[in-house]
Amino acid sequence: MDRTNLSTGQLSNSMNLGIIGASSQVGSSLALYLKKYLGIVPVCFIRSTYAAIFFDVSEIEYRIIDLTNQAELRKEFEDIDLFIDCSYPSGQLFEIAGQIRSQLKILFSAMPSKASFIYCSTIMAFGMPEHQKLVKKYFIPRSTYAHLKRIAERTVKRLSQKYTVPCYIFRLGQVHGFLQSVNTSFREKLSMNKAIRLDGNPDDMVNIIFIETLAEAVIKVGMKEIPTGSYSLVNNPQWTLKQLYDYYISYYSFEVNMEFMESEGSYKKPWYKISLGSFKKYRALLEIFFLIRNKNMYIKVKGKYRKLDIKRSMNSEVNMEYTDFHLLGKNPGKLLTGLHCDPKTLLSKEKEMEELYSRNLENNIADKI
Repeated sequence: MDRTNLSTGQLSNSMNLGIIGASSQVGSSLALYLKKYLGIVPVCFIRSTYAAIFFDVSEIEYRIIDLTNQAELRKEFEDIDLFIDCSYPSGQLFEIAGQIRSQLKILFSAMPSKASFIYCSTIMAFGMPEHQKLVKKYFIPRSTYAHLKRIAERTVKRLSQKYTVPCYIFRLGQVHGFLQSVNTSFREKLSMNKAIRLDGNPDDMVNIIFIETLAEAVIKVGMKEIPTGSYSLVNNPQWTLKQLYDYYISYYSFEVNMEFMESEGSYKKPWYKISLGSFKKYRALLEIFFLIRNKNMYIKVKGKYRKLDIKRSMNSEVNMEYTDFHLLGKNPGKLLTGLHCDPKTLLSKEKEMEELYSRNLENNIADKI
């Protein structure tokens, strides 16, 4: 593999990186960035040939693995020094907690003793309810996704002690970049509007991260520059809401006027709307503590809820919506400092990576014709 020297802030020649769940949007973006800008070619672990086209086109090594086969994983992992886990189980909600525990247990038992481990979690693990725009810590999580991510984080910490594997938990902000679905959402919405309505003030901080920042954090772990533990990863310093939209408007050369305003949720609701909405407010808690523990009840209740939700949406009046939703405010977690994310430099790198991938994809298609 083509590797460079640590003296320039990159991983050493002897350090091998492995990305688990590399076919995810975050995993594939990280692999491409590491190769193009840091000269590091990670080993990408994927579960099927379906996702292999990206790595073939990008000329990045990949290995197809069975995450339930401990013996196979032990063999595939033996040359890896640092693992970055970007995976998340698929399946019914009531199955995921068990899958998380089982998968992580197999991963840790298969890793070599010399290895370190990074688990990519999310700032949603702070426990905010769905549709809350401010980032805030909650003792009891208000969404099932946050509940499941906390299960994963606790499992990683426990297994780290059991197998004496140094571990890092990265709570990622909303991830942006040309391979991310949020990037497509920005492009589509900005292209269709000459004026956009933004939920917040121009100087409100946004909890986002680009792959450049994640890659830099991975390098710091590889160089043992930071102690083990849990960290929040957002652009450092945090970008403002205006900076974020200026970035996308510049990236796509759109001419768009921005209107900043507080959300309609800031006013006091009438008492009757509060009482009717109280059940919906605590729906996530019912899922966490009851429904996901009862398969038959979960399926029955979830089906009825979806029917009612569709009916409500069909009967509701059409209201003016905000262009996009963001978690605003100062991040409440322990931030990993010393990272850089200059908007102009980032824009240039993102365009270069997008052009590189598009060119490689076109050449690959042409070779097969």
